[in-house]
Amino acid sequence: MDPRQLRAFGLLAGALLALGGFLALAPKADVEEGTAVHAGLDLADARSILIERHREDRAERVRLEKRDGVWWVAEPFEAAADADVVFGVLDAVQSARRGVPVAGDPADFGLAPPEVTVDVGTSGEPVHLEVGVTAPIGLQTYVAGPGGPVVVQGHPADLFTKRAQEYRDHKVFTYRPGDVTRVSVESALGRLEATKSAQGWYLTGFSRADLNALDDWIVDLLRLRVDLFLDLDHTTIEDARFTVEVETPAGTQRMQVGRDTPYGPLVLFGDGLDGVIEPGLLAMLERGPTDVGETTAFPWDPDAVVRVRISGAREAVLEPPWSPSPAITALSSAQLVYRREPPVWTGPELTVVLETAGAEHPMEVGPVDAEGFRAVRDVLGGEPMRVPAEELEPLFR
Repeated sequence: MDPRQLRAFGLLAGALLALGGFLALAPKADVEEGTAVHAGLDLADARSILIERHREDRAERVRLEKRDGVWWVAEPFEAAADADVVFGVLDAVQSARRGVPVAGDPADFGLAPPEVTVDVGTSGEPVHLEVGVTAPIGLQTYVAGPGGPVVVQGHPADLFTKRAQEYRDHKVFTYRPGDVTRVSVESALGRLEATKSAQGWYLTGFSRADLNALDDWIVDLLRLRVDLFLDLDHTTIEDARFTVEVETPAGTQRMQVGRDTPYGPLVLFGDGLDGVIEPGLLAMLERGPTDVGETTAFPWDPDAVVRVRISGAREAVLEPPWSPSPAITALSSAQLVYRREPPVWTGPELTVVLETAGAEHPMEVGPVDAEGFRAVRDVLGGEPMRVPAEELEPLFR
């Protein structure tokens, strides 16, 4: 026989075999393609999820439970769960759509026993899904649910076969912003720390905190998430690039950032959890005093201040209505000059008391130093601030 005829015959035989395979996978009349495997699952009604991975000689279990509206990992350890991962698992179960029903030995499709089983507890009937192996054609997976084995689009097993750690909450910090009483970031550049007192927020070693900038800082830290958990045995990271602490009445949450790895910078946080983080997120840890602190020397608010008393080198009382004047300009716009070390405080030459309804805020102004600055001290807290002497001269006239 001509070799070309043999080749044609082989192609024809292959086509017939493929057709036979297709017929074996032909849809059954009682199962409609495109319908949901579990049409009745309401994501909001899910109360628990049990994922079992069936290995050669053992079964691995991950149990997730919803407690007071919050998802937790209940097995193989106790920890807050990652809400996004939980939603992904439930969505994969709910969105599984029937493809071509399959006929044959379930073992051929990884369904006897199944590779993974997922059981979702609800207030009504529980939902059960069995997941087999990936189908050889297209992005499809064999599953078994009501109606028998079928193929579904995608690879839902990717969500069901994560390591148990990956179901854990990926957020580094879990505080509520309004509960924070101290936040600190330490690095090779120094230490930036803001502490709340009865008189307000102050930066350690510097001046008052800018409340808007401080709020942004505290909220930004909540964006820190690990991309991947690692199974290391750290109690601390030596020579940490950053050490972050956030204190609330419930305690102190801490994170250390260490060396770079092929997956990202190493982080240690929580109760000894190791992971890696997106490098770009670390930019938020590089803030300095000029980013978070007030840039003006006096806490001037013309809508709140009802009187200004000046004593010492000059005696004066200023009262509203506030009209433009050199003294008012000095109170509203005298700028700080930040350096790593605060100026030496040698005592006041002038005291300025800003009175508001029911409260006083005393500020002290020191003598001119050799560099042409005056130290300004907030009596309620913080360290002396360095202010160009010429910006303060109107207070002395």
